Amino acid sequence: MFKWIDKVYVNARKRVFKNLDTDEILNLELLDDPNNIVKDSETPLSAYCLNMAQQELVDDMSKTHTGTNITAHTVAGAGLTNKVYGFSKQNKTTQNKNICPSQYLNWESGYYETNGGKGDQSSRIRLINLLNVTPSTTYYLNTFLYDHNFIIRTYDNTKTLVRSIGNVNNTSTITTSETECFLGVSIYNSKDTSVTYEYYKKLFEDNELKPFICLKSETDKTYEEFIPNSPSPTYPSLIHCLGSDDVNLFNLELEQGAISGNGVDSVNNTRVRTAGYIELEKGTYAFSYSGGKNAGVYKYDMDNNFIATIVAWTAGSFYFTITEKCKLRFAFMIDNNTTISPNDVTKIKLQKGTVATPWSPFRVWYSRNNIKK
Repeated sequence: MFKWIDKVYVNARKRVFKNLDTDEILNLELLDDPNNIVKDSETPLSAYCLNMAQQELVDDMSKTHTGTNITAHTVAGAGLTNKVYGFSKQNKTTQNKNICPSQYLNWESGYYETNGGKGDQSSRIRLINLLNVTPSTTYYLNTFLYDHNFIIRTYDNTKTLVRSIGNVNNTSTITTSETECFLGVSIYNSKDTSVTYEYYKKLFEDNELKPFICLKSETDKTYEEFIPNSPSPTYPSLIHCLGSDDVNLFNLELEQGAISGNGVDSVNNTRVRTAGYIELEKGTYAFSYSGGKNAGVYKYDMDNNFIATIVAWTAGSFYFTITEKCKLRFAFMIDNNTTISPNDVTKIKLQKGTVATPWSPFRVWYSRNNIKK
């Protein structure tokens, strides 16, 4: 279960929670002063509900959902609803044989001391978090880099030190006891104590240092990059909206000026254009707007290089098809002699399909939390 506690802000409209395991702060709203915490709350009921609801969502949402509502409201005293517009997906990964995070962003300068705490030593690096392992299990360890060895400490399920194994050479094994549930993992250069974190960072970037811990029983002990179980409490996965035919995908601002035939901006007070680009997957899209009489659509590659005009000046709503992932810009006019401003063009809607439906604001998805006592 997650371990969140309430925090109290001077501004009582703001809600914030703290994770007891990681010290992570979760804000339910944007905060004017993120340092405005004054004390721990004496009423952790909301945090309890958050813990339970979040765990339930993690357990329930590791798959693709279709529809408008995904709910998790069986937690006593809490109701939580995520409303999703159209189709959504959540990426799911299954942990491979390597249980040791293998990207340098998971590592920090220092090491796990013989007393179990984190110690400062610039010539060593350690995993930021303790590594979860199975009791009474034998593991194989390898950095795949000569003279770069592990230093291992073990911890019980309360993260209290059990023993200090110390140096573990490459291709060696360790066996956890029946009480050992976590490892404190450090790496050091056994021949050079003057190296720094930047040295290790470059080894990661050059794919020379490859931390690898797997079951001894694994028959293939060749290196594999770490892939976690996700979504999980440690490795969450975002829910992505895939959209539907009625979702407005247009989220750009307009500015004064034209887009010329070669896709570049030009000064013109009888034209307005989008100030940026919108990235779209291949498919068919309907486009509608109010306030202008004609619109044009311009196609660019993913590096913002102009490809072609895909819709020349066209009156009213229309649809178009793109055959590859690309970026688009849009321009509007009344006619060649009538001045137009960005404020004149309103209710712009870009949506999947061939039929333009009534305007709705840009909106991918939102979540609504209703945690009650």
